[in-house]
Amino acid sequence: MNGRLLGKDGREFALKALDLMEQFGIAPTPENYAVWICFASDTNPELCETLKAQIESGEGFNDSVNAELFEQYFQWKAIQDAILESGGVMCRELGAVQQTLEAAERDTAAYGKALEGASNELSTTNPV
Repeated sequence: MNGRLLGKDGREFALKALDLMEQFGIAPTPENYAVWICFASDTNPELCETLKAQIESGEGFNDSVNAELFEQYFQWKAIQDAILESGGVMCRELGAVQQTLEAAERDTAAYGKALEGASNELSTTNPV
């Protein structure tokens, strides 16, 4: 929505969005507000056309229509949240793998030293 919602213009768009929501009997939920602030500020042409068509049809708005509008035009938020969540899980998993590899490296180095010591001991006690 960029900087158009900042300052005096932003306040005017917010009031317009709330007035429209009241006019059409729409509950002032965050999801509904997101839809209507875009309409009031004309920041999403496709959403604006959809809302205009809904208004012109005279069918009105209900919870189902409102939910569909939000999902259709703001689904990116759910996708973004899923990406962030999966990225966090991957980061934790990679951290665990890194710790396992570091432990394996330490164990391998210790085993190598033990083999070297045993080899030295064998060569001094059993010269060939």
